[in-house]
Amino acid sequence: MPEPTATQPAPPSPLAASLADLGITPRRVAALNDLGIKNLGQLIAYLPMRHEREEAESPLKELAPGSNAAARGIITATRYVARGKPRFEAVLEDGTARLDLVWFNAAYLRGKLTPGMKVMVQGKAATRGIWLPMINPKWTAINDESPGNEPAMRDERLRPVYPASEAISSSEIEKIIAPLVPAATKLIEEHFTPEFRQAHELIELAT
Repeated sequence: MPEPTATQPAPPSPLAASLADLGITPRRVAALNDLGIKNLGQLIAYLPMRHEREEAESPLKELAPGSNAAARGIITATRYVARGKPRFEAVLEDGTARLDLVWFNAAYLRGKLTPGMKVMVQGKAATRGIWLPMINPKWTAINDESPGNEPAMRDERLRPVYPASEAISSSEIEKIIAPLVPAATKLIEEHFTPEFRQAHELIELAT
């Protein structure tokens, strides 16, 4: 009578790889853990709650009143106005034109946006006198301490917005997930045959 053989445990799936093994920093690992994300499989299964359109960047001289636009330049002046409707104002210049930036009830921007900073802004351009203002735009600081290291001008795209936290932003999560998706999706095992998926109009899990 043959000796019974012990059942060998199945090797762990590559999707079970820990976040630390993926080269993610300890701070981000802790923040992702707090969101319930422990491994590669859970990371790529973490879906955006919506997508937002990001406009392609344009030189300031090409911005048209009433258009949704994105541009970059250098903050040349700022001030906080407390009277009337409290607001923080800044002037953005790129060598081609000037754009006035206005944020209402934004005293917190004092010390965050300062002359000499290079930023990218996105919002709706309006008209006010001879100047072109942008009201309550989204803004991102551009870090280019190293010569030639400034990021290229952005093309139009749909940006995924992930559920985030104070410890980790949606943009950080996107930067972590995006480079992992092409290889990770190839590791996903299909549960249904091609015939079953076709009959029920189901897409592949790796899609």
